[in-house]
Amino acid sequence: MQFRKFLIPSAVVAVLILIVLAGIRTRWFTDFSSLWQSEKLLVRLEMFSPESFAISPDNRRLAYASKKGDKLFVTVGETKGKEYQAIMPGSLVFSPDSKRTGYAAVTADKSVVVVIDGKEGMPWEETGEGATVFSPDSRRTAYAGRKGDKWFAVVDGEPGPGYVSVKGIVFSPDSRHFAYLAQRGDQWVIVRDGTEGSAFSGIGSLAFTPDSRDLSFVAGKGLDTVVAVFRGKEGPPFESIGGLVCSPDGSRTAYIAKKGERYSVVVDGSEVPLDEGIVSEPPVFSRDGKKVAYCMKKGEKWFAVTDGVPSRGFDGVKGFVFSADGRHSGFTATRNGRQLMVIDGVEGPFYDAAGGLEFNADGTANAYVARKGKKNFVVAGGTEGPSFDNIFTGWGGRIVFDSPSRLHYLAMRGDTIYLVEGKTGK
Repeated sequence: MQFRKFLIPSAVVAVLILIVLAGIRTRWFTDFSSLWQSEKLLVRLEMFSPESFAISPDNRRLAYASKKGDKLFVTVGETKGKEYQAIMPGSLVFSPDSKRTGYAAVTADKSVVVVIDGKEGMPWEETGEGATVFSPDSRRTAYAGRKGDKWFAVVDGEPGPGYVSVKGIVFSPDSRHFAYLAQRGDQWVIVRDGTEGSAFSGIGSLAFTPDSRDLSFVAGKGLDTVVAVFRGKEGPPFESIGGLVCSPDGSRTAYIAKKGERYSVVVDGSEVPLDEGIVSEPPVFSRDGKKVAYCMKKGEKWFAVTDGVPSRGFDGVKGFVFSADGRHSGFTATRNGRQLMVIDGVEGPFYDAAGGLEFNADGTANAYVARKGKKNFVVAGGTEGPSFDNIFTGWGGRIVFDSPSRLHYLAMRGDTIYLVEGKTGK
């Protein structure tokens, strides 16, 4: 694991540093007093591990691995944890409620332990990729661990039966059920609440349906055939399937499929041929499940397609977003090397880069991040906010609406991270 001084390119730092809740300093924006209100200094870090960091879902806490001599330890907020030989890269996570943390660490005797809320679990020879999984209510935990040639799913601290491999552990939305993929010989099975299901040559994209009653997944049936399975029913066969999603209301499914040289978007089991088109991202449902959208390329142009109706063609299209009520939508488009935000079909101004679109709860306001040269800023209500070296829109960082008219986000200027709070504008 390599450590670096803080003075590195800002693009790397922007991914890694986020916040401690308490502000230390407040500075008021007089030029934007009608829109932007304050920025609060949050944290400065001199050293960090790029491979081990996490941002809480509420964007108000930061956990990261640091080095002391030849040891490593995790700091959560301002609390430093126990020192270890190593912190497993990519294992550090927050719970959905932002109050708990988990990570995998290597002890002095070279065993691996999963540390949840600062408490070590049983020792393992190896833990699974990603380590800790928290349930949606943040009360339950799960991870995969290996002893000898067997892998085990450890749910709430209790290991299940051993398998050749274990991966893809998920909890149901109501947090009452769990499921994972287990390899038995050359076949894969889904283990749900400790009970094995049917065997397939391969399984992927495992998820519970929103009502927590059933599962959706992609199953292999032979060497060149896969099917999408939703609530126990198999869809049509294809050579490959990707981007399987279920609508938030649990009534619909959509995915991208390929058969021969032809791509299709399959919605509710019905194919929508794309002719020579290619889809770049998984389909997106509106929260009520009534609308579905995807971004596709046909010929030399890219289009955002909503319920079968394409947008105007662009050089690039990505990041389609519906508002919570499904009445509004937007995406990032590229034209002649510059980007713009298209919201409800209306094209915004051109920037060197634009993205990270968020709507407020009732869809009456929106905000996104844009860049001109080296200046990054939030555009809210059509008004550009103060400029920073970076605005955090990845790795957990995002624009957060606190109310219909107020928002906050995290930004960096020089080596300092700020929490910026303001109004949304018109």
